[in-house]
Amino acid sequence: MIAETTSPEEILAARRYANTSYVALLVALARDHRMSLAGLAEWVQRPYEELGLYAELSRMEPTERLRFAAIRFANGRRLLYDEVTLGPVDEGWRVTSHVWYATHPPESLALTGLAPADLREYGALLATRQLALQGITVTFDNTVDLEVATLRVTKAD
Repeated sequence: MIAETTSPEEILAARRYANTSYVALLVALARDHRMSLAGLAEWVQRPYEELGLYAELSRMEPTERLRFAAIRFANGRRLLYDEVTLGPVDEGWRVTSHVWYATHPPESLALTGLAPADLREYGALLATRQLALQGITVTFDNTVDLEVATLRVTKAD
């Protein structure tokens, strides 16, 4: 039975579920075509690089570039994860995300033979590559269902 009303949180949860499933399918497709997760991350980012997006961002003042990147990173994580928080830390920003699929994996993982760790690895590689192109370093400190990412400027203009 379809509910007559859906709460905003239910809509967001359904969106996170669908987005995570699509990422799983993309990772599985890359695997089936013998592409590494690092190769997939590079392939996904290449069009942005070729358009000059990262070169433009690297011209921003380092503190503002870091803040901008942290906000974009947190917003990206909100498409996939629950309970995403963003806050400043010593010379950087920290983004903490609850990784719901680590304990409640979607069917797409079983259908593709992937594990939650595969999605986390790809997500970390993609973020690391994207942020490095902006002169930002990200480190991850993970538990089973929590991702803690710390972003810092790696090069000055």
